[in-house]
Amino acid sequence: MPHLISYCLRVAILCLLPAFSWAQNAGAGLGTTGTAGYDLYSKVEDGVLYTRWEPRTLSELRHASKGMTVTVYAVSGPRRRPTSRVVETKKMEPIPFAEWSQDLLDQWDTVALATTIPEQMPDAFRQQTPYADEIRAQFDSAKSWIVPYFHTTALQSSWKRIDYAGMGYARTLDPNVWAYGIKVYPTSTGDTLYLDIDVENYVEPELPKLGVTWGDRQAKVKWRTLEYRPYYYGYRLQRSVAGGPFEDVAEDAYVNVLDTMAMDSTEDNLYVIDVLDIPNNQDSIVFRLTGYDHLGGESDGYREARGKGLSDIEVSPGFTRSEQTDSNYAILAWRFPEEQLPFVKEFRILHSPTQGKDYEIAMNSIPAEDTVTTIAFPMAFDANYYRIQAVSYSGREATSFEALVMSWDDTPPDMPTNFAGFVDSLGVSHLTWETTDEPDLDGYYLFKGYYRDGELQRQNQDAFPGPAVLDTTPLTQANDSVYYQLRAVDYRGNTSDFTPILALKKPDKFPPAPPRFIDADNDGKAISLKWVPSPAEDAESYVLYRREYDVEPDWTPVLEWTEAKFRRTYRDSLVEPGRTYEYTMLVTDDDGLVSDYPLSAVVKVKDYGLRPPIETLRATASAENKSVLIEWTYGSTPREYHIYKGVDDQPVSLLKVVAGDLNEFVDTDARKAGTYRYLMKAVFPGGKVSPYTEEVAVLQE
Repeated sequence: MPHLISYCLRVAILCLLPAFSWAQNAGAGLGTTGTAGYDLYSKVEDGVLYTRWEPRTLSELRHASKGMTVTVYAVSGPRRRPTSRVVETKKMEPIPFAEWSQDLLDQWDTVALATTIPEQMPDAFRQQTPYADEIRAQFDSAKSWIVPYFHTTALQSSWKRIDYAGMGYARTLDPNVWAYGIKVYPTSTGDTLYLDIDVENYVEPELPKLGVTWGDRQAKVKWRTLEYRPYYYGYRLQRSVAGGPFEDVAEDAYVNVLDTMAMDSTEDNLYVIDVLDIPNNQDSIVFRLTGYDHLGGESDGYREARGKGLSDIEVSPGFTRSEQTDSNYAILAWRFPEEQLPFVKEFRILHSPTQGKDYEIAMNSIPAEDTVTTIAFPMAFDANYYRIQAVSYSGREATSFEALVMSWDDTPPDMPTNFAGFVDSLGVSHLTWETTDEPDLDGYYLFKGYYRDGELQRQNQDAFPGPAVLDTTPLTQANDSVYYQLRAVDYRGNTSDFTPILALKKPDKFPPAPPRFIDADNDGKAISLKWVPSPAEDAESYVLYRREYDVEPDWTPVLEWTEAKFRRTYRDSLVEPGRTYEYTMLVTDDDGLVSDYPLSAVVKVKDYGLRPPIETLRATASAENKSVLIEWTYGSTPREYHIYKGVDDQPVSLLKVVAGDLNEFVDTDARKAGTYRYLMKAVFPGGKVSPYTEEVAVLQE
């Protein structure tokens, strides 16, 4: 937000340094900065800077009500090298009860007083004020949220209340000052609140766009609120009819409390939406939207939307034809006045098997293009009652008288295809199939049995719509499968052929027995494991897990295999000497059931004291410096390195002990010409060592 201060500028103000830049803060806006339990607001209006700090919690409200200090810094001079100075330091605190109580004009004045300094209110006065009892009672609760809520609501609509509560600061703009920085302190935790504004480039925040959907003598107004909450807590909506004066649509402000829950709410909850009546469809209507800011003011700017009400349909469609064909279709035709067609969004066909009731939409989105519309429509019932409904753009519905068409059909539907399913662990059969687009299809009958050669029984009296259905199967019965068939049925009762029998295996309710470790050993380099697999016949896959004993809380999978890749042993080389490892194993059967953990195998890797060899060792002679540079690489970090040296045919002896974090050493005692030989080893805590390196030799001339 443009009024927020940059880090560099804030430091400059606080330290009273002369050099900082406001260039990136050009422009301005009204908004909030959440800091240490407070919301901060600011604006410039009629040559005056207004600021406000609003506690978000009960503890901060109690603290702020006792008074806080404000220090104001004025920023002037060139923007490339601005200077700042303190122009005012002031203690801000609520005015006394005796003075405040003489200026109470409405219930929100009283609420502001009751939430700011309740301890000063006499009991007799408190009993006569709205909400005061509730607010006073909540003031003793550590979990209270209602007190800060009432306090914010009362103060935000009136600068007088903000000023009386001692939680706002106003200052007439100083000459040649183009920005202000304000500190408010201390909070209950000893923090300082910072607020700043570029008054020279201040621009009032934008308002949300105002949308209007026009209907018949009606208008639906809508504007978004979520992104504008830092600037405006509520809105004022006015209306002008036929060029007349603007008048308020509602007595109180429009406030949307739902957009604070935007992540959990519907998209519409991010908006204010209202449906308003308008006098007629002939007069031009102008709606005007302004915003109420958090400092008791109303925006100078506004948004407008203009338009007129839409005329609507006034008559119903009339049938001109309703007759049966030699298939299962009805021919329906209706007439509608040409002059009213522009008002029709769509036609609908409604149908019912019963005269005068139980009508449902059978077809919608029929375009309104001609005065006479004809549709060949599939009949769903033996007796088909139809109505035609015209729907306008405003949502008005006009419905015709009903017409009766009897159906005729003796052709069975197609047999369902791709009939499949499974039985889950709860004994629920999940059945699916592919449906057809036959217009007279009523649905499907399901048949079930527990023996392939036995008779399957019909399960549903009314046809299922498809393409899926759930059925329950007892898992305690001895048989391991359940059998299903399916057939389609149309509205005339004609049925298709049966599908082939579908056999579904019931799930296994008992997990497999776990495997058992029979041997665990190591040679200092790797751990060897042996086990007996699970005796379960339906065991399908295994997972071997490892963790460092009494060190790692979680298991890590190290090997996975299927029953088809039979194995009884594993050699784990990804271990370190001296450490203790624990192994366990799980087996899963073909129904996805997982065994219990077996008794784990715990193995400590033997440690023979040897550590990995040093990877490289190189010696480079310098005739000019009469020295030899010794360099090496090692993947571990020992405690120290022992470097050995020999000259010509002399035996090698210890030259130097160097720190374990080095990787080079300069032998400065190489003045004589000859062959210099070197080797070394790494030494670890506890006396463990690496092997000696191979000897390297270099000729010094």
